[in-house]
Amino acid sequence: MHDLIHGVWHLDRGMLYTLKALFIRPGYMAKEYIEGKRVQYYNIFYLLLLMFAVIFFVESWMGKHQDNFHYKATYITFIPIYASLGFLFFRRMKYNFFEHVIVAAVVVFWQQIINLISIIEPEATSINMYYAKTILHIIVAFLFPTIIYYQLAKEKFKPLGILWRTICIVVIATIFHDYFVSYTGFFIRSVLK
Repeated sequence: MHDLIHGVWHLDRGMLYTLKALFIRPGYMAKEYIEGKRVQYYNIFYLLLLMFAVIFFVESWMGKHQDNFHYKATYITFIPIYASLGFLFFRRMKYNFFEHVIVAAVVVFWQQIINLISIIEPEATSINMYYAKTILHIIVAFLFPTIIYYQLAKEKFKPLGILWRTICIVVIATIFHDYFVSYTGFFIRSVLK
């Protein structure tokens, strides 16, 4: 427990370097992290916990804290889902499951960046603006995992191969996650009544 608290609040160990790498070259950062070049990077899992805390704080501060906390709390389940699908679709990279967990954490970090932006941006005032924002979110939801997997796997896969694999991973992970969330949410609500 002490290590977790110390790791989260001891911010001088490469946090800015890690954030810069996550924004500029997320796939390369994941690859270096997997290859053991971790000293220069802040722990991606601690950074993800901080991102969840920032999102919770911003939602509360902006008065947008919704009743769907259960749904937001399950974003962490994307990590094993993405890792399993990455392990399946990118077998040729010869990464083990736990190395794919690191890649999945980078993908989920980017999902949370998108989530944070959607909390901060103004509400759609027209149906056209709503559709435009929805389409933009869908494009971004596919774009960042594609960039991450491209930077990570371009030596072993052709760009089109990376693209279709990433699309499959994002679609299957989203369907599985949403099914999981709706099923467990229904179960939790029925138990609590």
